Amino acid sequence: MAYLVLAACPPSSGPPLAPPGAVLPKVGQSYPLTAGQNIIGRNAPPQSISATIDLVFLTVSRRHALIEYNGLGTWEIEDLRSRNGTFVNGQPLPPNTRMPLNDGDRVSLGGGTPPGIELQFCLQLVPGPPAPQSNQPAPEEVDLPIPLIARRLEPHETAEFRP
Repeated sequence: MAYLVLAACPPSSGPPLAPPGAVLPKVGQSYPLTAGQNIIGRNAPPQSISATIDLVFLTVSRRHALIEYNGLGTWEIEDLRSRNGTFVNGQPLPPNTRMPLNDGDRVSLGGGTPPGIELQFCLQLVPGPPAPQSNQPAPEEVDLPIPLIARRLEPHETAEFRP
């Protein structure tokens, strides 16, 4: 399995980031990628666009980019003629051109100033540091979330994806 993790988003000062009432995702939010087509976009009425990775930011096009596992061991990204562009590690991705993604690559949606949304492509998520403990015991019925962090694979490690 692979993931996109929200690494950075534009500052909240300046023009609005999202439509009124929209809930912005937090840095660290992870989006699992499936073996099929993963459309990164913004689901916005009245059109019924079905982005599998829904980012409510106004700088994200309704159909911004596509990430797909090619079946040969590689994940690829393609800009779908988005209004603000797609960048991989700071390099612009020409529309309708596929580029392979490597573990740790940074995918930016929309460039310019302020910078756009930045996601990190990860082949693996690992548990992060434990949350600080309080003096109050946690209720036994509640499952506490495990914080996750993205990490790059070491040169000697391999990641398998099984669709």
